[in-house]
Amino acid sequence: MLPAWFPSLNLEDYKRFTASHPMTCLAGAGVGLLGYLIWRYLKADADMTVLAADAFYSNNKMRSYFRGKVVWITGASSGLGRALTVYLCQFGPKLVLSARREGELDNVKQECLQINTELSEDDILVLPMDSLNFDKLPELVSTVISKFEKIDILVNNAGRSQRSLAETTPIEVDRAVMELNLLGYVALTKAVLPTMIEQKSGCIVALSSVAGKMGSPIGTAYSASKYAVMGFFNALRAEVYQHGIDVCTLCPGPTRSDISLHSFTETVEKEYNQDVKNEGNKLETERFARLAGVSIAARIPEAWISIQPYLLYLYLAQYFPTIVTSKVFLKGSQGRIQKFRNNECLY
Repeated sequence: MLPAWFPSLNLEDYKRFTASHPMTCLAGAGVGLLGYLIWRYLKADADMTVLAADAFYSNNKMRSYFRGKVVWITGASSGLGRALTVYLCQFGPKLVLSARREGELDNVKQECLQINTELSEDDILVLPMDSLNFDKLPELVSTVISKFEKIDILVNNAGRSQRSLAETTPIEVDRAVMELNLLGYVALTKAVLPTMIEQKSGCIVALSSVAGKMGSPIGTAYSASKYAVMGFFNALRAEVYQHGIDVCTLCPGPTRSDISLHSFTETVEKEYNQDVKNEGNKLETERFARLAGVSIAARIPEAWISIQPYLLYLYLAQYFPTIVTSKVFLKGSQGRIQKFRNNECLY
């Protein structure tokens, strides 16, 4: 119930009340702030550092940062790589688009040219690449340097997920997942590093995953590869700091991409081929692209980009690891395993 004096409250009344009841006002402000923070957290789709960057980096600031920068994105033909490419193109960077499917890369290029008519054909280089053809990577780097003279940002994104149980998955699949998701990143990064060291500037971005912070059943090899990505690039960050190079790891949760279509299964040759892009609880790829873009612009070392409840799980895994390995969580994960056996959407 409101106090009797509330209907006639004016500025002088307010001043007298606050002067005579400072602790009440302070407590009320504290409760209000706490309520706002709880509401904001429940609605969050990224960690607080990323959300702060999202609020700070207007489109003008993004344009000021990315205009003229050479951004090389692997896995740009589909999924998160394509979404990030299409988002960044509006800010006027020079783009290098790599993946195995040249036709799809050409489609992405044309989409970017339609979105930003200030870009020309020469501003976007389509550079087909097999991430596992390590010997050819130095040649591809030379091609980019010949075209644009520098490499400002490398986004390691090419990779595949996994949908299979460890007990039925042969070691050949584990090896294939690790080679593509980890060594593909490592090999290209090492090929680009000499250029960035010579420039004394640059930013290396590596797409990890929520699964790279806490294990994900039905994807043991995938989780291992993403944990390894975190380990390699966290260590690299300290090594390249002296050269003016930043390293950013992005950890997305479930998104509305076609990741399930091309996931590894119990055999290397067979893809999972499950189209669940529009099913389940997932982050929109456009929103991922925005949050990834501002994370890169703000040079955030580690960015968590995920909706709830997966964001909460990340905080628990980071600060209370015993909880996420408890029997309560292990029992809860059995539902995901059963969904896999029933060929249902896992999210």
